[in-house]
Amino acid sequence: MNKRYWNRLALKCCRRTSLLAFVAVVTLLNAAPAHCAEPPRLNVVVILADDLGYGDLACNGNPYVETPNLDRLVKEGVRLTSFYAAAPVCSPTRGALLTGRLPQRNGVTNVLPNDDESAALPREEVLLSELLQQQAYRTGIFGKWHLGAGVGARPQQRGFDVFFGGLLGGLDFFNHRSEAHHHDLWENDNAVRHDGSYITDLMAQQASSFVDKYATRPFFLYVPFHAVHLAMGPDSRQTIQAPQRWLDHYAKLDRTAKLSEENRTMLACISAMDEAVGEILKALDRNKLSDHTLVLFTSDNGPLTTAGSSAGPLRGGKHTLWEGGIRVPTIVRWPGKIPAGSTVDVPATVMDIMPTVLAATGVAPAANRKLDGENILPILTGEKTELPRTLYWSYIRTVLRPSREQAVRRGDWKWLNGELYNLRTDPGETKNLAATEPKIVAELSEAWKTWLAQFPTEASRWGDKPPIRGPESKKPKGKRKNKDGQDKQD
Repeated sequence: MNKRYWNRLALKCCRRTSLLAFVAVVTLLNAAPAHCAEPPRLNVVVILADDLGYGDLACNGNPYVETPNLDRLVKEGVRLTSFYAAAPVCSPTRGALLTGRLPQRNGVTNVLPNDDESAALPREEVLLSELLQQQAYRTGIFGKWHLGAGVGARPQQRGFDVFFGGLLGGLDFFNHRSEAHHHDLWENDNAVRHDGSYITDLMAQQASSFVDKYATRPFFLYVPFHAVHLAMGPDSRQTIQAPQRWLDHYAKLDRTAKLSEENRTMLACISAMDEAVGEILKALDRNKLSDHTLVLFTSDNGPLTTAGSSAGPLRGGKHTLWEGGIRVPTIVRWPGKIPAGSTVDVPATVMDIMPTVLAATGVAPAANRKLDGENILPILTGEKTELPRTLYWSYIRTVLRPSREQAVRRGDWKWLNGELYNLRTDPGETKNLAATEPKIVAELSEAWKTWLAQFPTEASRWGDKPPIRGPESKKPKGKRKNKDGQDKQD
């Protein structure tokens, strides 16, 4: 064999080796996506309690209540200690949560009446559910809507694929009738009956099933519980309702023996809601979704203190702009993003939920809608420790217990109906410092007037009238229901 033969043989070997190497590289590249796939899109779960007070949870110092599932969220996420509702009542906060806009801007400034189907969140408002739905999120709401019951105003016309719950302001927790004797339990657009089933348990079952069903695609789950609001059925008006298993539990505890039956019933109602939160967390866990799901828990306003609920160290409650009426318990969890077991005392508001969720999911806000909320994700993650801003409230109540209140929070200072409080040193608002700090009073009073001038309708409601603080609610009377939905005398 000559030299030319050996050269040709060597060249073939090189070519063959190169071909094998090329095949190997292509194989690795094709296999790479299985190991380097993009992370799943972030799921979002927003849980809203109704009338839950700042002092109603164990994490905020309640020595009687058992809330292990919310305690778990606290350990795994961040507790916000200066988080505010948009108003001291229901509908305005719900509208602000879903629009990211002030009640005075989105048009829902007070509780929507149950007997007026034309009353609704305006159709031109763009909701968080609508924006996420447009980006291929599956969207579900399980609980109390209270933003419109008429044609075009219901959840399925406002960006939700699935709805199960009540359209109106409240109901009997067992027979699901409203105060006007209307049956108010719906599955999408169809009335359904689950008589005898506790409303919070039903929401837990439906919400958990939603997670199981849509575990393989991104979803937005909104769970606005009816609890811990007083029942509003025709036979259960102004009473607290809880399942018998939790009533029995608190009746047997030594530490609650000296509490009134009303207080124990409220504890039972809170624990039943916590149990429902646990079912949702279990659904996330079993579908291996917890690490890429943002969970936020808060309340729509402060407590009705005369019904056994608590604002803790804060003054006032529902229907007032004292801290007890608008500062609400709030917890956020996002594993790997939000430091576990952290606490944030930076003032924030329910309007911040929408821009924060949009930032976390990478979804753009509507181009033609001004958002009043801010993205607080950098505060939650610890990237920032301050968020200089001024928060405003205007609340006018014309029925039952008329009142007109105005409030501003800037830094540590809160101006309330002409009075002034330092919330850092006096969170209970016991020392009016208006006389010793006239400059701050003047600054915040003028700031409120400038803010109000943006909203002609609200400004005209005020006119030149002075603020009036409404009286506290009277103690509720009546009956509550046992586990079978039968009347049980207090």
